[in-house]
Amino acid sequence: MINTNLVFEEFADTIAALNPEQVLALNISPASQERLETLLLKSADPEEFTEADRMEIEHFMIVDQIVSLAKTKAFDLLNGTVEA
Repeated sequence: MINTNLVFEEFADTIAALNPEQVLALNISPASQERLETLLLKSADPEEFTEADRMEIEHFMIVDQIVSLAKTKAFDLLNGTVEA
C-alpha cells in the first residue's frame, strides 16, 4: 500500500524545486475560494450536502495539503535550509 503522505511529500518537493518564488506566490483563485466557501456553508445542511460536495471539499483539502508542503519546502530552499 502506498503511503499517501509520502506521495504528497515527494510531489511537493518536485514542485518546490521548479521555481521556489513562484511556488510561494501560489494562491487559490477567487472563483475557487468562492466555491469552497459555498460548499462549506452547504455542508451545514445534511439534506442539501451531497456525496459529490463532500468529495469536492476533499479535493480542495488534498490540493491545499500539497501546496502547503510545497510552499514550506520552497521557503526552505530560498533560505538555504535545504538543498534542491
